[in-house]
Amino acid sequence: MQHVLMRLWAQAQRQGATALTAKDYQAMGGFRHILSRHADEALEQFTEQERGMAQMLFRCLCDRGPDLADVRHPMKFGRILKALSVSDGQLKAVLAPFRTVERSFIHRLSLWKSAAKQCLT
Repeated sequence: MQHVLMRLWAQAQRQGATALTAKDYQAMGGFRHILSRHADEALEQFTEQERGMAQMLFRCLCDRGPDLADVRHPMKFGRILKALSVSDGQLKAVLAPFRTVERSFIHRLSLWKSAAKQCLT
């Protein structure tokens, strides 16, 4: 919800508005489309190979629940590296656009010094 509100507020500011409205929310496509479009903006900057890595990354971090909704779960950085068969640098490059202040789709859960032990969600 916070992510959607942040996107709505940024759009309102670009338009010079001082309040959020249901009309603006609907115009941006509602909850699901606001998030999806924001993720797509990140994917647009990737090469085809990087887009494939991003897709595999999110599959590592999500499972389908019994109601067919995606359920996020933490996974260690090192385990993701192995699952994707990529280098540390390649994974960090794909993670970066999804971990910005404006686009916080992926979070680091630990502050361990070893990157391989850090959990992402």
